[in-house]
Amino acid sequence: MSCPTRATVSSLLVVALVLAGLAARRGMAKDEMPSDVSMAPRTATCAVPGEWPYTRDADWVVRMLRRAGFKTHGCTGSAFTIDLGSADLYVWAFTSSRLHAEPGMTTRVVAGVRVHLNRIRATWRAGRRNVWIEAGPATARLPPPRRWRRLVAFSLPR
Repeated sequence: MSCPTRATVSSLLVVALVLAGLAARRGMAKDEMPSDVSMAPRTATCAVPGEWPYTRDADWVVRMLRRAGFKTHGCTGSAFTIDLGSADLYVWAFTSSRLHAEPGMTTRVVAGVRVHLNRIRATWRAGRRNVWIEAGPATARLPPPRRWRRLVAFSLPR
């Protein structure tokens, strides 16, 4: 019969090894781990090197994409890619105290949200995050809002 103390020690050792692996992968000491890297299970995965896919913001984007009906996505290391059928998009988000839209963007209401957009990008606030989409790797222009409206709708806090 196993001792609860031994199981606890084993669990702590696994956690320490995982954290050390993350720190080594990111080239930093354990005590330098950024605050947005937690021990919580991650939903975001990425085969391409990059820091963003290992953040809480990336996890949030993956959950939002799933709620919006996107079962799969690609990853560039700094954004996820989704397929809209005849077009694709880059999607990313980050926590910020306010939205800083690009100069020259127009404002349009999509799914009840003020969205700032131009020919290739769109951005909006979703709770405490700024969500960005951009015409994807094989798409020259941002598709019309009706094509990505569900991203806006499912990004809203519940």
